[in-house]
Amino acid sequence: MLRSRLFWFVAAIVVLCVGLMVFSAYTGRQSALSRGIGAAVVPAQGAASGLLDGNDFSPSVRFTVLFSSN
Repeated sequence: MLRSRLFWFVAAIVVLCVGLMVFSAYTGRQSALSRGIGAAVVPAQGAASGLLDGNDFSPSVRFTVLFSSN
């Protein structure tokens, strides 16, 4: 198990995450890597939740639905 590349890859990611948590806890701010990951994950997360909820997230559909009830 210790000779597996997958094990060492996952261990490196865990060490990186722990290091980012310690940095954030010690300084009270996010690292550049954390902000970059957040900038990539948050839009994808919003799009995925919109698709999974069955909502179309295009602005034109929202605008039409908003004003069609009035």
